[in-house]
Amino acid sequence: MLIVGIGSILMGDDGAGIEVINRLGQIKLPENVELLNAGLDSFGLLGKLEGRKKVIIVDALRGGETGKVYTLSFEEIEKFEFMYSLHDFTNRTGNIQ
Repeated sequence: MLIVGIGSILMGDDGAGIEVINRLGQIKLPENVELLNAGLDSFGLLGKLEGRKKVIIVDALRGGETGKVYTLSFEEIEKFEFMYSLHDFTNRTGNIQ
């Protein structure tokens, strides 16, 4: 399993994904868990996801409730329109849940 943190620590709460990866890196995780600090390279990340059975992406989300954790399946993500970065999620209903 791959856990990916996305964001920028220079942009306040946008660094949430990076902070999660940093904290997870301080504890003993199962051998099958790999951590990746992807920073702001969300498109470069795509090649690292290929062939993975399970990926968890941790990132801040624009427009969501502060501190709330959202879980999106690939099927749900497919409903989103084109985005310039992972932060630009907007779907046809305007609902991110």
